[in-house]
Amino acid sequence: TSTGGRPYFRPALFWQELLPDGHVCDGGLEFRVNLATGINECRFPTGGVEMELDPERLATAFKQQTAIVRNSKARDDTACLSRQILSAATWGDAALVGRLLRTCWITEAVALPALAEAAARGFTEVVAILLAAGVKPASVVPERPGGKNSLHLACEAGQEATAMQLLEAMSTPAEVGAKSTDGSTFVDLLRAQDMGGIARRLTASLAGRQLDAAL
Repeated sequence: TSTGGRPYFRPALFWQELLPDGHVCDGGLEFRVNLATGINECRFPTGGVEMELDPERLATAFKQQTAIVRNSKARDDTACLSRQILSAATWGDAALVGRLLRTCWITEAVALPALAEAAARGFTEVVAILLAAGVKPASVVPERPGGKNSLHLACEAGQEATAMQLLEAMSTPAEVGAKSTDGSTFVDLLRAQDMGGIARRLTASLAGRQLDAAL
């Protein structure tokens, strides 16, 4: 990228730490060294207003800042961001995944492979962060063969806990019953690998939600 492999910083109205390897920061921002941690931090100018003094407002802003951004807000650092968030998800580093979401311009296209990887490896904390950030659980992962989504990949790997998380995040029968290129639902993939017990428990979790019509 034009940033030399470093992501652009996504500022907020509260202080956020800069990545150890450095962000590329736009002009007009405020910087400081946190004297308690020795970490470099950055934010939008606030005119002297310290959001950290209002815990409720800070919590709301923190949650909003952790969400993925629209495609229209993507910068030209998507290649390095994709590598960094996928690496963090591969190692189950939930703290780093959250920090990247908050401090970088991460779209769903960048975050989706990380969700798939975390789901297939059973990293429930990373999956929870990415789902809360707005990554769709039923989206097909282009980087993986077979037209599979994160639920398919979690089931293929026998990861019941993350598969359950993904099902809980789905809201329509079409999402739950999504099929891979060969026509397999998540239930089909489990049964093909002699994991019928997991299939039964996952489908039982759908009871009362009226989401199993396509299975």
